[in-house]
Amino acid sequence: MSSPTVEQDKKQWHVWAARPGKFDIVAAFIKEKVPQVKEVLYPTVVAEKTTAKGEIKKKKAPLYAGYIFLQYEEDAYVWHKLNDHPFITRYVGRCTENDLYS
Repeated sequence: MSSPTVEQDKKQWHVWAARPGKFDIVAAFIKEKVPQVKEVLYPTVVAEKTTAKGEIKKKKAPLYAGYIFLQYEEDAYVWHKLNDHPFITRYVGRCTENDLYS
């Protein structure tokens, strides 16, 4: 019987390129059709812009535009399901949890 720690270690973070502005559609697809993906991460930051009138506008913007981070155990089925989605453009590679939060 495997412990939760061993199970967690099998699930690695993977980076996929996706069409900008399509995160909600991609996330809904993953949640519905690819249950093997444990977590979907699309980090955002609050960007401030000053208008011509001197007003400061705050807007939520992606930290890594066009990239989504998925945690799952490597599996050919998962890779093909993700790769076949029209708004997911390509597999970039693996990353560590330290890469995500540093």
